[in-house]
Amino acid sequence: MNVNEIVIKPIFRVNTWLNKKLSFPGADQHLIQQKKVFIAGYFIASIGVMLMSLMAWQLQIFYLLRFGWLLIGFYLIIIPLLFLIKKGIEWLCFIGTVWLILVTFLYNLWLGGLLNSHGIIFTSLATVIFIVMLKSRIMIAVACILYFATILLSGILQPYLVVPKDFSPFYNVIFFTINTIWVSGFMIIFIYIFISQRSKAEKEEAKKLKLLDEAKTRLFINITHEFRTPLTVILGLTERLKVHPDKNPEDGLQRIEQNSRRLLYLVNQMLDFSRLEAGAMPIHFIHGDIIRYLRYLLELYQPLAFNKQISLRFESDLKDLEIDYEPEKLLHIVSNLLSNSIKFTPKGGEIKLSTGLEYGKKTAFLIQISDTGIGIPAQKLKSIFDRFYQIEDKTLHHTTGSGLGLALTKEFVKLMGGEITVNSTEGKGTVFSIVLPVTHFAPERDEIIDEDLENWVSSMDLPMEEADNILTSPENNKELPVLLIVEDNADVIYYLRSLLEAQYNIEISKNGEEGLKKALDLTPDIIISDIMMPVMDGFEMLDRLKNDIRTSHIPIILLTAKADINSRIEGLERGADAFLAKPFNENELMVSLKTLIDLRIKLRQRYASIRLPEPSQDKSFQWEDSFMQQVHKILDQNYKNEDLNIIRFCKDMGMSRTQLYRKFKALSDKTLNEYIRSFRLDKARELLATTSLNVSQVAFEVGFKNLSHFSHIFYKEFGLNPREIRS
Repeated sequence: MNVNEIVIKPIFRVNTWLNKKLSFPGADQHLIQQKKVFIAGYFIASIGVMLMSLMAWQLQIFYLLRFGWLLIGFYLIIIPLLFLIKKGIEWLCFIGTVWLILVTFLYNLWLGGLLNSHGIIFTSLATVIFIVMLKSRIMIAVACILYFATILLSGILQPYLVVPKDFSPFYNVIFFTINTIWVSGFMIIFIYIFISQRSKAEKEEAKKLKLLDEAKTRLFINITHEFRTPLTVILGLTERLKVHPDKNPEDGLQRIEQNSRRLLYLVNQMLDFSRLEAGAMPIHFIHGDIIRYLRYLLELYQPLAFNKQISLRFESDLKDLEIDYEPEKLLHIVSNLLSNSIKFTPKGGEIKLSTGLEYGKKTAFLIQISDTGIGIPAQKLKSIFDRFYQIEDKTLHHTTGSGLGLALTKEFVKLMGGEITVNSTEGKGTVFSIVLPVTHFAPERDEIIDEDLENWVSSMDLPMEEADNILTSPENNKELPVLLIVEDNADVIYYLRSLLEAQYNIEISKNGEEGLKKALDLTPDIIISDIMMPVMDGFEMLDRLKNDIRTSHIPIILLTAKADINSRIEGLERGADAFLAKPFNENELMVSLKTLIDLRIKLRQRYASIRLPEPSQDKSFQWEDSFMQQVHKILDQNYKNEDLNIIRFCKDMGMSRTQLYRKFKALSDKTLNEYIRSFRLDKARELLATTSLNVSQVAFEVGFKNLSHFSHIFYKEFGLNPREIRS
């Protein structure tokens, strides 16, 4: 057995057990560390005292044994108190230390002074060592002064004191030596434990500070993200209304107002968080019908649930219930939980708000909000009420939030004297349970009908199922390029469409997965995509499109509120052609779109010729060069075959007819049939110039059955008759 198994592992197990036993809701880590050190110190000291007492009993030194009983009694009282007491730990230890110093001093005088003390004076020295753990400098100073005073007095009074009749100088020397040794060892162990605990505490504190700093950084990033999207809509639509004041002014103004209220809600959330941090959050209870108030809150969310085709029900065995509650805090609690449930519950799901009374030592009021949504992973349930915490999950990218919503909800429940818990099964749903005390002390008052809450509910993001109907594009103009917008915010889509519909045929997808499918089906000319979206985010969609030969040529602009430098670098490294942060400048977006469309023109110039271009080191050309090489390989193998057609070509390329047509047209500005014909004619001209085959033989060699048709299109392609090539 090594040192680790003999010493380290038992200490670790004891430390874990102590952490479990000493922890309680709201426990301060420093307090727990103090308790652990005091308990460990008193326990080790009690073992030493017991051994000394046992030895004194065996040697029948009863005058020393009585002191041992006093100390053992002290330890038997103070150690359990350290487990039981949650507050006042410093006073307990200070009083215990003073008592021990005085008892040791008096017993020392009875034994005849310092030199006749059998070493028991060191017992109070060991106790004084504990005092360094206290925060109070006054307590530390008093204990130390008292200890040194007792030592000094013991020495001064030594000549005037009388020793007991049964006093043994021999045992005095033995016990003095043993006590000196074990107390010295104890102090060394205690100092080691103290230093290691302090070091561990400092590391834990540093870790917590680091995590808090990272959490606050995430908070500011997410708050920035939350601010940027509504600001994009507000600034963009304001600019559009200036340019086109007669075009849907009411709809635009309504969206501006809604997004302004979102910003106001975020600001208020930040202010509430600041007030809670400062302990300055006011609470004003009223006495009223809480059932009626909850029904009112639920009704505000019915239109939103209806738009998303979700059943929203209220269930209660109570027709009414007059109790004390805080309407503003309850408003925030219920609205936060309901809005989250609506966001994370799919179409056709169910959300239920139920109430009831719980009877125990005290009657309590129970509120439960349950849904049939996506659920929360089990390993993340314990953290969802932590400040700044957001669940990292692809299905939740569209609602990252500030990380304050549920934390504020929990704090508001605590302010009302209640508790909140959560149970969830991933893929099946979530249940939030709130238990509030039933009291009847507050003044009677009618429930608050809050217009701001109604405005906030109405300003929430439109469900994308609704947005699909609102934002359906008009009939396409075949002359315009196709622009695919991949975005989960209906207002942003509305704004982008109003800005770009005159120059592009607009197609819309509400998430990365849908955008990927539509891009593969339609092969648009250009894509504008958000990053943080449900199901599949913009980065993953970008990866898959840029690494698929069918869509690698499509320019993609990332237009996102996630504007930090790391996101920008990641987007560009993954192949984004441009990265614009919300809120964006309209001219910058228009110029970016035009520049990327112009780049497609350069691609067409590069691949317009029948001859393959020289390989390029430019990454933007490598995928397309590979595509054209594959096309030429198939043509080289099959151009003589007169039955070569598009269906056969699509099969060999592993692409659908539409995909191949759009991809090839985007690269070469020719249809595949036109390119096959030009390839055959180029081969025919080469054969006419380098072989002795006649025109008919050359025509059949390159896959033409009709000689007159061959001569006609040859002349149209090169401005010469086939026979003139040899003249």
